[in-house]
This record gives sequence, C-alpha cells and structure tokens, in this order.
Amino acid sequence: MSVALVTGAARRIGAVIATTLAARGFTVLVHHNRSADDAETLVASLNSSGHRAYAIGCDLADLDAVRGLCARGAALAGGPVTVLINNASRFVYDDLASATPENFRAHVDINAGAPLFLAQGFAAQLPADAEGVIVNLLDQKISNPNPDYLTYSVGKAALHGLTPMLALALAPRVRVVGIAPGITLPSGPQDEAAFRRAAADTPLGHSSTPDDLARAIIFVLETKSLTGQVLTLDGGESISRRRRDVAIDPVAKGR
Repeated sequence: MSVALVTGAARRIGAVIATTLAARGFTVLVHHNRSADDAETLVASLNSSGHRAYAIGCDLADLDAVRGLCARGAALAGGPVTVLINNASRFVYDDLASATPENFRAHVDINAGAPLFLAQGFAAQLPADAEGVIVNLLDQKISNPNPDYLTYSVGKAALHGLTPMLALALAPRVRVVGIAPGITLPSGPQDEAAFRRAAADTPLGHSSTPDDLARAIIFVLETKSLTGQVLTLDGGESISRRRRDVAIDPVAKGR
C-alpha cells in the first residue's frame, strides 16, 4: 500500500491532485484546515468510487502540530506516508508599503516552515527500507519576481531554496522536487474574464491547469533519477517578465 498526504487537498488544485493520486492506487490523506466539510465530501466521493481516502485536519501555522502530521496520517491509513505533496499555501496581498511583521511571519511559516517540518516528520515515520518522494508546489514568481504579494513571494522563495537542501539532506531514500505553476485558477482580485485574459497573454496563449500539475506529479513519482530540481509549468509566463503580478497587470486586466 502506498500512502500520499496532500496538504490543502479539500478544494481547487489540491482536490485534483488527491483525485489523480487516488486513481493511481494511492491511499490519499486529504489534509484540510478550515475546509473540513469539503474534505469530507471529497473523501466520501473517492471512497464511493472504490478508492481509499481519509480526511486529516491540521493548522499549518502550528509548526509543532505540523511535525506530527505524517505520523498521524500513517496511523490513520494503516501504513507509512511515502508521498508528501506540499500544496497548501497562504496567499494574501501585500506590498512594500503594506507588509506587516504578522503577515510576513504567517506567509513564511505556512509557505516554507510547514513544508520544512512536514519533511522532518515525513522522514521520521518513513521505514528504513522504504523510499519516499516530496513535491513542493512553488510559483513561477520564483524566477520572475515582482513586488506584488510580497511576503507570499518571500515564503515561496524560501521554499524554492529549501527544495535542493531537503533533496541533499534526505538522499538517497527521499527525492524532493519542486513544481512551479503559472496562473492556474482565478485568484486574488481576478474574475473569470480577467483570468482568461491573463492566461491568453502568456507566450503559449494558455497557462497551467490543475490537471497539468497532477500529471507533472505523476511524472515526478515515476522518474527515479529526478531530485532537487524545479519543473515550471506556466505557458511561458515566467519568461514574460511582467513588472506586476499577473492578477494585477494592466494587460491581463484588459485595460
């Protein structure tokens, strides 16, 4: 039995990833914080389709609790967690003028601290003879920075730097890979029309989809030589070099 823990899996991208892994035969741990009802609905749907899934709650801002999340998940699933998908993140707007110490700490704790201590707990519960994989969901902004969503971006930059460090620290038993999506679902101030304009404004005329990210995760799981690297799936957004975040850029907003 292979067990995968997907953080932030109750809704949106996380739910697609969890569903894809369940279809591949994984027992899926659907992590949630405030979306318990959505997590239970997804778990019920997966189980009714013949898969195995469990909902598991944890506030990722509580780093002490985060350390034990994989062990809790292993006990719930009846076997060790061998795949960890760090999908959940905090995404609240600020810039240089509006950034606060509180928002900085919240973004860095959830977007980088939680994956760090989840990796620590993941390694601790993994049997000595088992192999594991950790996938960190990043953002194309790591290679295409702008000053919007400033402390969110700092957290993702920290997770980017952490990815090869974890790959070295946990080798050879655990591989660690980053996936950096572009605009994938409407976010921030975007409505559906603005989202479509932004996606169409990439070099390829479209951006990443949740299914793209799920397929990339399957590629990572199946490619045994891959570790410490980042796959960017963004329709070329990261080479567009916008001066503002895509959700705010005047072209993407249709002005």
